[in-house]
Amino acid sequence: MAKAKLSKSDVGYSEGMPHCGVCTHFREDKESEKGSCELVAGTIDEDYWCKLFKQKHKPTIAEGGGR
Repeated sequence: MAKAKLSKSDVGYSEGMPHCGVCTHFREDKESEKGSCELVAGTIDEDYWCKLFKQKHKPTIAEGGGR
Protein backbone atom coordinates (compact mmCIF):
# COMPACT_ATOMS: atom_id res chain seq x y z
CA MET A 1 0.00 0.00 0.00
CA ALA A 2 1.38 3.41 -0.98
CA LYS A 3 2.01 5.90 1.79
CA ALA A 4 -0.20 9.02 1.65
CA LYS A 5 1.60 12.16 0.56
CA LEU A 6 1.78 15.22 2.78
CA SER A 7 -0.01 18.47 1.94
CA LYS A 8 1.90 21.55 0.79
CA SER A 9 0.81 23.43 3.92
CA ASP A 10 2.14 20.61 6.15
CA VAL A 11 5.65 20.99 4.71
CA GLY A 12 5.84 24.78 4.35
CA TYR A 13 5.85 24.70 0.52
CA SER A 14 6.67 28.23 -0.73
CA GLU A 15 9.07 30.21 -2.89
CA GLY A 16 12.59 30.00 -1.61
CA MET A 17 16.05 28.58 -1.78
CA PRO A 18 17.27 25.92 -2.08
CA HIS A 19 14.58 24.86 -4.51
CA CYS A 20 12.69 21.72 -5.48
CA GLY A 21 14.42 21.48 -8.85
CA VAL A 22 17.59 20.26 -7.12
CA CYS A 23 15.85 18.09 -4.51
CA THR A 24 16.17 14.32 -4.51
CA HIS A 25 12.37 13.96 -4.06
CA PHE A 26 11.46 16.09 -7.14
CA ARG A 27 10.28 14.37 -10.31
CA GLU A 28 10.37 16.54 -13.44
CA ASP A 29 7.48 16.48 -15.91
CA LYS A 30 9.15 16.63 -19.33
CA GLU A 31 6.00 18.15 -20.90
CA SER A 32 5.67 21.17 -18.58
CA GLU A 33 7.67 23.41 -16.26
CA LYS A 34 6.08 21.72 -13.25
CA GLY A 35 6.76 18.38 -11.65
CA SER A 36 5.80 16.18 -8.74
CA CYS A 37 7.28 15.08 -5.45
CA GLU A 38 7.69 11.66 -3.90
CA LEU A 39 6.52 13.05 -0.54
CA VAL A 40 4.22 16.05 -1.23
CA ALA A 41 0.83 15.92 -2.97
CA GLY A 42 -0.03 18.03 -6.00
CA THR A 43 1.87 19.79 -8.75
CA ILE A 44 5.29 21.02 -7.67
CA ASP A 45 7.07 24.10 -9.05
CA GLU A 46 10.81 23.54 -9.33
CA ASP A 47 11.47 27.10 -8.09
CA TYR A 48 9.72 26.48 -4.75
CA TRP A 49 10.95 24.54 -1.71
CA CYS A 50 9.76 22.89 1.53
CA LYS A 51 11.17 21.70 4.86
CA LEU A 52 11.67 18.17 3.45
CA PHE A 53 14.29 19.42 0.97
CA LYS A 54 17.21 17.04 0.42
CA GLN A 55 19.95 18.08 -2.01
CA LYS A 56 20.52 15.70 -4.93
CA HIS A 57 23.92 14.06 -4.80
CA LYS A 58 26.41 15.83 -7.05
CA PRO A 59 29.03 13.37 -8.31
CA THR A 60 32.61 14.36 -7.49
CA ILE A 61 35.27 14.46 -10.18
CA ALA A 62 36.56 11.12 -8.88
CA GLU A 63 33.06 9.65 -9.43
CA GLY A 64 32.96 10.90 -13.01
CA GLY A 65 31.35 14.27 -12.29
CA GLY A 66 32.64 17.67 -13.21
CA ARG A 67 33.14 19.18 -16.62
